[in-house]
Amino acid sequence: MAPSISISILVTLFIASFFHFSLISNANDELLTEACINGMEVWDYKLCLQVLQNDFRISSASDVFTLATSIIESGIFNATNTRAFIQKSIENELRDAAYYGSLEDCNDVYNSIIGSFQSALVEVKDHKEYNAATYDLLLLSTDYVNSCQNALDSQEMQNSTISAENKFVKIFGLAALKIVSRLDQNSAPPRMFD
Repeated sequence: MAPSISISILVTLFIASFFHFSLISNANDELLTEACINGMEVWDYKLCLQVLQNDFRISSASDVFTLATSIIESGIFNATNTRAFIQKSIENELRDAAYYGSLEDCNDVYNSIIGSFQSALVEVKDHKEYNAATYDLLLLSTDYVNSCQNALDSQEMQNSTISAENKFVKIFGLAALKIVSRLDQNSAPPRMFD
């Protein structure tokens, strides 16, 4: 009799944990969908969703705050790797001054992108300054990344790797912006009058 009770308890716990995980997963799917809805520019919703869902830290986030910080941290990681790729490309392209100049411009831009992601992370995690974080995220997702792409385009450079990474910066930056904006709305004091 005791083994059947133990099995019943284990089955019950398994079902309960599966149901709980399913609820978290559905809530997280809704948040990821919300993060990828963007009316600001030409936007690849499916790519955004795929990128966020394929990052374990992001897809396993259990609340809005964790989701926001996970997206920002993934953005830092991605931008840091992109900057390393650009720096390696600079070392290999010393012969072509125009190409080299465009890569140098992108390297400078990626320094700013990483700095803005890092500032946004501190503003969210440590200071709860969500409005300031959204400014940094918007700036890196638009002005900064567009500056790198414009540097490539001005020299008619075809660097599909850097162009693709510019898209990823926009995905991480604008998705984080959307979720941090939600944090900002949740932290606002209640309105006394409408």
